[in-house]
Amino acid sequence: MANVIQADEAMPKPVKLALWVNCSLLLSYHLMAVYFAANAASLSAGVVVGALTMYAGTIIEGLADWQKQQVKNATPHQPVLHGLFRYVRHPNYLGEILLQVGLIVAGLSVVGTPGETLAVVIAPGYIIALMITEARRVDATQATTYWNHPEYPAWRARTGSLLPRL
Repeated sequence: MANVIQADEAMPKPVKLALWVNCSLLLSYHLMAVYFAANAASLSAGVVVGALTMYAGTIIEGLADWQKQQVKNATPHQPVLHGLFRYVRHPNYLGEILLQVGLIVAGLSVVGTPGETLAVVIAPGYIIALMITEARRVDATQATTYWNHPEYPAWRARTGSLLPRL
């Protein structure tokens, strides 16, 4: 936390302002699906499917983060190879992607104009792209860091990055 505070204090005010504006816009667009679904005042099949997808994504992401933290607390320099990670290398990112897909599904089921469609898709689409990019980055870093771990090469060969291998 001390490093975060130090970095914050060293950051120029124009950069802080740009970050604040960017985050505010992202979060505002992120809520567009919820806004349109609430304004529709009806529980369509798309809203239900979207909500269930968001719920599943939240459960998967939370469980994966908890499992990862348990391993990292016990053995900080070891890869996480068990639990949900047994099936996919980044279940936490997969959960986040499902949450974003759920937002898009719920929002698209109630919008009517191209502008509303864009408003519903833009922020979740950005987060999905971010999760895919981050999974690729972490895959490359982990391959370098853990390749000599006795279980890592076989685990990597049998798991997909964001989807289980069949």
